[in-house]
Amino acid sequence: MENAPQGLDMAEVREHILALPHVIDVHDLHASLVASGTPVLSAHVTVEDSCMTDGHAATILAELQRCVAEHFDVSVEHSTFQIEPAAHRDQESIPH
Repeated sequence: MENAPQGLDMAEVREHILALPHVIDVHDLHASLVASGTPVLSAHVTVEDSCMTDGHAATILAELQRCVAEHFDVSVEHSTFQIEPAAHRDQESIPH
C-alpha cells in the first residue's frame, strides 16, 4: 500500500504544478517513502505542444524539480516527471 509522505498535501502539490507556466494538466501523480524514509514523487505533466520544440520542456522540468524540493514543508528531492505534449493525451490508453 502506498501513501503520500505525512505532511505532503498532494492536492496542494497538484495545484502548484498546474500554476506553472505552460503546464496544462498533471496526472498519475504519486508520492511515497522509500525504505530509507526518503520521500519520492512522480507525475505525468502535460505541457503546451510548442514546449517540446522551443526548449521550454527542459526549463519546465527544472521548475518542477525545484518546486517539489523547495516549496513544500516536506522536501521531495527525488522526483521523476514525464513531460508530455498535449497531443499525447489522445494516445493514452487509460483515461485520466
